[in-house]
Amino acid sequence: MNAKRHAASLLLGVLLAACVGSPIIPTPAGSSPLDPSATPVTTPGPTVAPSGTVAAATPSPSPSPRTPAPTADPSPAPTPGPTLLSCVSLDIYTVVAGDTLWGVAQDHGVTLDVLLAANPQIRDRSLIRPGDRIVVAGPHVAIVDTLGAATPAVTFDAPGSWGDTIFDQQNAGPLFSLADPTCVTEIGGFLSHDRAPLRVEIRPSVDGVPDVSTVLATFELPAPGTEPTFSYVAVTPGVVLPPGAYFAMFAPQAGGVASLLGGASVPFEYRAGSTPMGYLNAVEGTSSVSPGMYVAVRILGRALPP
Repeated sequence: MNAKRHAASLLLGVLLAACVGSPIIPTPAGSSPLDPSATPVTTPGPTVAPSGTVAAATPSPSPSPRTPAPTADPSPAPTPGPTLLSCVSLDIYTVVAGDTLWGVAQDHGVTLDVLLAANPQIRDRSLIRPGDRIVVAGPHVAIVDTLGAATPAVTFDAPGSWGDTIFDQQNAGPLFSLADPTCVTEIGGFLSHDRAPLRVEIRPSVDGVPDVSTVLATFELPAPGTEPTFSYVAVTPGVVLPPGAYFAMFAPQAGGVASLLGGASVPFEYRAGSTPMGYLNAVEGTSSVSPGMYVAVRILGRALPP
């Protein structure tokens, strides 16, 4: 019996020694490895979208709007021509010592009677003084005139009339030629239009057709009479053109439409004279000429000394 107790005592001692030599691992405060109520510490992982949905992606910066490249104008604006001299500066002559009325008239290409008629203030033709200002404008002459029996005071009814239509794709105007430097004093015609403004463009002739790239001068026409009629309207350019060939082109503004009178029946049977006419497509930039068209137009001027 004593031997069994002794053996049990030895076994207990060995077990105690083994426990004393093993390290004890501390448990974090507030938790126990065997406590089922303890909250486990986890490392957060990637968020997974619920089934059937797509997780929102981080938006990428929007690209800057692209500015469209400019497109070429198929019909560029015409180039202004050289500045034309005004006739007004040539209408007045200032007398200098040694001048005579006859000599002034000869120098300016007019007769003495025309000079005296333009200057009623001169009572004694033999008496002019240095510093006197004399009107030296000569009489107007017709450069182009196809009005025939029509005078500017006549108004024609549109019903029963005919003529040349003018719009963006068909500007139209007479050809005229100058042998000497000339003061152009009037460009006009019998017109009817849809109340949109009209203009007259003086263009040089290039190879017998209107120059599509150059406008020497532009003038706005006054509105014609009440529709539906054809009435005479004109501009007074008052500019000097050197010798050469030109076109006086009637053109609409703001997409308007007009007509140049060719013939009418009221208030009387009428047909305009024939003259070479230029045509210009302002949209496509092309031009042409017709050798003879019946249109009621007039261009006046006076020749200047070379």
